[in-house]
Amino acid sequence: MPTRRYWDLYYLDPTPFTSLPVTGGELALLQEQVTPPDARAVVDISCGWGVLAAHLAHTGLQVSGYGWSGHAIVAARELVGSGLQLTFTERDFTHRSDPEAAPGSIDLAVAGSAAG
Repeated sequence: MPTRRYWDLYYLDPTPFTSLPVTGGELALLQEQVTPPDARAVVDISCGWGVLAAHLAHTGLQVSGYGWSGHAIVAARELVGSGLQLTFTERDFTHRSDPEAAPGSIDLAVAGSAAG
């Protein structure tokens, strides 16, 4: 399993992979087939550069993006900017769940960049 140091070095690359292939069709499929109709709160675990989280936030969802690498979180914040219902937080989910989330407060969890 890659270490936190591995991911920090990976996300230090000055040319981020911002063209993550999240197409309009894929986003529509996620919204139509996976996202509950009354969903409001989404968690993107292993959010990477924050591309999927930003797409979801643009649809009006409140999104929390979590990543293991502090460098990834900084890069995601810079790439996405502000003005959306979107936050990015450094968090290690390998040993515990989100201590801030009350039971039933998350409507959908995705792992957009879990493979790297």
